Amino acid sequence: MTFKKFLPMFASFLVILLASCADSPAVQPSASNPNTSSDTTASVPSSIPKSSELQEMESMAASRATIMSSEIKADENLLSKIDNKTPYDKLITMTIDLNAFLSLRIPPLWNPSSLGYAFEEYQLRDYVKKFPVECLRKNAKGTVYSVQKVKQGGLLYVFYDLRQYDFRTELEERGDYGGLGIWSWCYVTKLYHSKDFASFNDNSTFDDLIAVDPSMQVIKDYYLANKLDDPDNQDQADLYFNMYLSDGTMHVTTLLSNGTINVSLNYSPDYKIWHAFMEGDDNDFADYGPVLPIDLPK
Repeated sequence: MTFKKFLPMFASFLVILLASCADSPAVQPSASNPNTSSDTTASVPSSIPKSSELQEMESMAASRATIMSSEIKADENLLSKIDNKTPYDKLITMTIDLNAFLSLRIPPLWNPSSLGYAFEEYQLRDYVKKFPVECLRKNAKGTVYSVQKVKQGGLLYVFYDLRQYDFRTELEERGDYGGLGIWSWCYVTKLYHSKDFASFNDNSTFDDLIAVDPSMQVIKDYYLANKLDDPDNQDQADLYFNMYLSDGTMHVTTLLSNGTINVSLNYSPDYKIWHAFMEGDDNDFADYGPVLPIDLPK
């Protein structure tokens, strides 16, 4: 066969061979043939669908971020109302019921272990929804506190914890902002001196306290009416509160035993305010006082 006769046959064979190669599937790489490669880009989806759990978590995070932003703005708005010059008589137009305040169970009112009683951690922005806060101050130590007139007479000082607010930017980024939490409070009708309590000892009672400061009767009555005693644990203190004096603060711990309410006093000359429930921890006392001179009871 001459070359000229063979050429058309070879061309036809080449066309058939190329066509069959085009219709064949691409060779896939395998463990037995590691040198084999192919372009698998087309088989990979452009984006991986998110699971419903992930979508829910992202939605919750976005919602929490929005809430925290609004909480910070609310706190900033409240702090913008601080007025250190106007006498409280000109700012306060309403009174609050001390019993209603005590019912909020704001620390350090009582030991939460007593009969399983719960306590509440209130933020200033939530507190103002329950009681009018018309007089907000900031003392020389940077402590923010409110002054309220009490229906039973006297004044209520509520002290707020600014530590979360001072680090609000960092806490907001971490999703962990709380707010201006209530640290503690003092109810005062008249300024007594620490010397007025010099005779108190381990056998002193709540009635002895009332003999010095009659306004403490309101707290005793509430204490008994709400059964804040723990009959199963007579060694556990039942009730805690602070008294504001002319020369410092007095932390009062009570214990009901055999029908008698005994009291233990802890005096602080530098106006440290007690907050938590575990005694003996210095962190439980905050150097928050004193209040401004214009806020002392008249």
